[in-house]
Amino acid sequence: MVQTLERLINEEGEILIMENKATLPTPSELKAQYPLTQKAKETVHKGRKTISNILTQQDPRFLIITGPCSIDDINTATKYAQKLKQLSQEVGDKIFLVMRTYFEKPRTTVGWKGLIYDPKRDETYQMLDGLIESRQLTIDVGELAVPTATEFLNPLVADYISDGISWGAIGARTSESQTHRELAVSLPMPVGFKNTTEGNVKTAIASVQAASSNQTYLGLSENNERKIITVQGNHNAHLILRGGTNGTNYDQESIKNALQTLEDNNQQQRVIVDCSHANSNKKPENQPKVALSVANQRQTNPYISGIMLESYLIQGKGDLCGQSKTDGCIDWETTKKVINEIYSVL
Repeated sequence: MVQTLERLINEEGEILIMENKATLPTPSELKAQYPLTQKAKETVHKGRKTISNILTQQDPRFLIITGPCSIDDINTATKYAQKLKQLSQEVGDKIFLVMRTYFEKPRTTVGWKGLIYDPKRDETYQMLDGLIESRQLTIDVGELAVPTATEFLNPLVADYISDGISWGAIGARTSESQTHRELAVSLPMPVGFKNTTEGNVKTAIASVQAASSNQTYLGLSENNERKIITVQGNHNAHLILRGGTNGTNYDQESIKNALQTLEDNNQQQRVIVDCSHANSNKKPENQPKVALSVANQRQTNPYISGIMLESYLIQGKGDLCGQSKTDGCIDWETTKKVINEIYSVL
């Protein structure tokens, strides 16, 4: 049942909002109904530990986070995960593969906001179904021993799915948000902050600094109780370069400057490069070029921890099964080819 809001204005000109009583289960209730399997828990724990070790250079492997721009169908996404598992077995000695499972989509204006909000993509907003499907996918992919990654957009959503995620991102549109900095502190996984849509790296680095520090804030428990929460800093917070309206930032000089700014702000020098978005000029066919450029730079720059790819079964963007419904992606064959090329470079 979709919760609807009606706006009314009283005689004093004040806006009143009347709502129906449709509710969702609490995060703890939903987790009890759809618990992670033991295998999925092991996958999450191992994924978090491995990514942390890559970021701190205790693990020499190259991190590649790859998958669709947004999840629209869990069965098709599971097929992608199966292919990723097979590829991981082939390149796992040099590359650690994590599947991108983005359930929420930030919009510049309006548009489909992702599986959690509108799983049928028909504006019926069956959020309970979206939450259930999202949890089910983290379980299914975890059963395949493939770790998952997602962007956390609405802090209220995080408690429903975060136990099944190994790596998190705070997006370009929310990187400066105090609320999302506090969210990153509370997440039990490595979290990356993207530079802003304009390309401002200093803002993201300020967020990394804030997320690395202890925070006290007003929040909700998994039983929806309002609480004062104090959390130690997330020491695996890091920077993601995704380019901006000012241009790309995956070149050697841009990465060098970003790492120097991190050091100047007493933050660990480590960076992940998003090969899509502004770094590819929003053209999926440009992603392989960006990925190989970064992989070659990694040879002399150990502070480059990895890359992100937007990839699905079918090239581009459209309504075909296995094709991205938001940003255009490279297809599976291209993904496999570029990852094998990176493996050769490494």
